[in-house]
Amino acid sequence: MIPLHDAAGRKEKEVCLKKHRNFGIFVILFVVGFLFPWQGRSACQAEYPDRFVWIFGWNLSRDTDVAEIEKVLRTAAASGLNGAVVSFGLDTLCKKPPEFFTRLEKIKALCSELNLELIPAVFSIGYGGALLSHNRHLAEGFLVEDAPFEVSGGEARFVPDPEVRLVNGGFEEYRGNRLVGYRFHDQPGEVSFVDTEVVRSGRASLRMENFRSNPHGHGRVMQEVKVRPRRQYRVTLWVKTEELLPEGCFQIAVLAGNRSLSPQRFQ
Repeated sequence: MIPLHDAAGRKEKEVCLKKHRNFGIFVILFVVGFLFPWQGRSACQAEYPDRFVWIFGWNLSRDTDVAEIEKVLRTAAASGLNGAVVSFGLDTLCKKPPEFFTRLEKIKALCSELNLELIPAVFSIGYGGALLSHNRHLAEGFLVEDAPFEVSGGEARFVPDPEVRLVNGGFEEYRGNRLVGYRFHDQPGEVSFVDTEVVRSGRASLRMENFRSNPHGHGRVMQEVKVRPRRQYRVTLWVKTEELLPEGCFQIAVLAGNRSLSPQRFQ
């Protein structure tokens, strides 16, 4: 129970917010401003022209979301509210499947039927989830130091550092199933194999298989590369994932000591 008081401290009424047993989600309406004597629905509407319900906790990933949201919208309309604020992950519309838009159209039609203004919440900041879903490295602008610029014709142009390359990046140098220049690759001849039959370019590639032979299910290849601090580096590689299951298990990891600087998983 939440007790409400007027300016003099007198207890006016108690508002009980209950968790709906079917939803498992709180729908809370906040009234901001001074308290006034309750005079019925018409007085409330006159005092507060914008009366919104916040639809939170659903992302339209399931058909059942529509039915559950409909219950809230009908209750809101019957209670004299005139708008519904929704998020539904609208900051990432370009990543939504077709069925998402089918469900969204149903919510839109329902709001129109109930005379509820449909108010999309976009450009949210919060934890940056929408932004990071597009590119997690947009989370922070990294400091760059001692970056050289060359001035020519009245214009300064950035001069990149010399290119950093992996030693034996094409897997062309090897002894048996062991690659030259790498700190390690898992279980040569059992999990990792030098393949001279399937290649993209050159004479060889590295093939990974039999992952269950590794205690942790790993098939890794690792090399230490010297880089400069306060720099951005791009890694380019070619990978053939034929018959790789699950599909999302391929990963590139950039490590510095015990820290993972740039984890990337590929679908």
